[in-house]
Amino acid sequence: MKSLLRSLSLLLLFFSPFVNSAQALKMPIEWLEFSNTFEENSFQAAAKGDTNHLYLLLAAGGRMDSSTALANQEKLEQIFQSLDSAKLVRKSTKKIVKTVFNRVHEEIFYKYESNNQFCEIFETGFYNCVSASGMYSYFFSRLGIPHIMVEIPGHVYVMVMHDDETWVVESTDPRQGFYEIEMQSREELIEEYLARKLISPKQLNDPKLDSIVGSFDDREFVNPSRLVAIQYQNQSLYDLEAENYHSALQNHLKARFLAPDADYEEAAFIIGTWIEQEDYSKPYYFDLCRVNWTFFSEKEKLENLEAFEYYCARYLEKKIDRSIYEAWFDFFQEAYLSNDSALKYIRANRFITLGTEAFQKGKISETLENGKNCLDELPNDQSGITLVMSGIAMKIQAGKWMESSISDSLRSYNHHYPSLLENPIYRNLVAEIYILEAVNHVNRNQLSSAKRNLEELEETLGGSLPETVNEERVALAYSKVAHYSFRSSKREAQNWIERGLKYAPSNSLLLGLKDYYRKI
Repeated sequence: MKSLLRSLSLLLLFFSPFVNSAQALKMPIEWLEFSNTFEENSFQAAAKGDTNHLYLLLAAGGRMDSSTALANQEKLEQIFQSLDSAKLVRKSTKKIVKTVFNRVHEEIFYKYESNNQFCEIFETGFYNCVSASGMYSYFFSRLGIPHIMVEIPGHVYVMVMHDDETWVVESTDPRQGFYEIEMQSREELIEEYLARKLISPKQLNDPKLDSIVGSFDDREFVNPSRLVAIQYQNQSLYDLEAENYHSALQNHLKARFLAPDADYEEAAFIIGTWIEQEDYSKPYYFDLCRVNWTFFSEKEKLENLEAFEYYCARYLEKKIDRSIYEAWFDFFQEAYLSNDSALKYIRANRFITLGTEAFQKGKISETLENGKNCLDELPNDQSGITLVMSGIAMKIQAGKWMESSISDSLRSYNHHYPSLLENPIYRNLVAEIYILEAVNHVNRNQLSSAKRNLEELEETLGGSLPETVNEERVALAYSKVAHYSFRSSKREAQNWIERGLKYAPSNSLLLGLKDYYRKI
């Protein structure tokens, strides 16, 4: 119970559960799958505000049709007529409660069973606390006797409040199933909680005192729709235990449809377990994913971020198609909309997935593009680097890179994606291309371009060439630049020789030129 009402008169709730009544519904009825026409018609009527709770209770088992329901309704009517209501309601509260209790047990109930549906009362006489409370409530409502149904953890019972008396009507004990209780006033409860030190004297002036006092009461007053919902929810849990995941989901959704504002502690587990089955044929699949997401704490949401990689792998394994994969991508983007780092991670993994797919299909441009897009999101991502490297290799192997365009492309990559240079293979490629370009520029008498190549090489690689680069090729590039620089400046030529010796210290060509320039 959310808060304690101020007096017994306010506490009194008078339910007429089996009279049609309007109710606001939040769960789309299109998500529900019905066992038969009777159940469907009962829910459709509820959706239109013409709720018949007796029919809903009878429909919950999925075994009863409309003709059988009418026959059972007639049976209840006959029992009610036999009560002689005009005389009975003038009796004492105890007499009314005792008469209803005894007549129900004599005419309807046979045996208590914890797991059953309301319809089984008419089939076998088996009942439990939920179905029994519904039956008691039916007759008290027909008699016009004020009462409430109460739920506590693991149990439901009825409280009759009439002529300043309060009686509990139970289902678990057919011999002592009804008894009178004394209701505590608000003041009496506060005194009790003060004595038990559940509240402090300071809290007596707290404007939220009623809410504080009410928090110690684990009772919840159950309206008729909530009672039917409890029956569906209980069946959902039994289905879950039996690993009938879709049936568990459907019974849970029906419970939420009837009582959308109730607290369903097991909802996340029921819906989450069904989601794990990946039944994408259901049009509401991703809607339920969004519903389930609302049950997660912020910490749990962060812990589930990497789940997106699972669906990336499922797509590459051809276990889900592109439309489902894109739906998951949209879901994760929506789920982490306010988390920039999470969004970068999600987008990067999508680019990795699409890039990997492109690589598998031999699509060069798409491989490169997705790799670069990944690095735009996560600059140091190794998968993104691998994709770019793979795309470059594919392009060279396919002969789609001319010498003039390779170096320009690498310069662009070095500028926009510096993390590529941490990859030994890429560093080796950059070194080889720059060295080759420097030699070719010298051979074409383009000395300034050759110098620029070597300067870029040193700047880009931080003065440390990959060990896999051939020293002879390095020495050739530096010696050629030094040789042609000597025409204008001996000092400059010597400088290029010294720079070359840093990378090829034992190269005979460079050492010979160094000695030659020193002597002349």
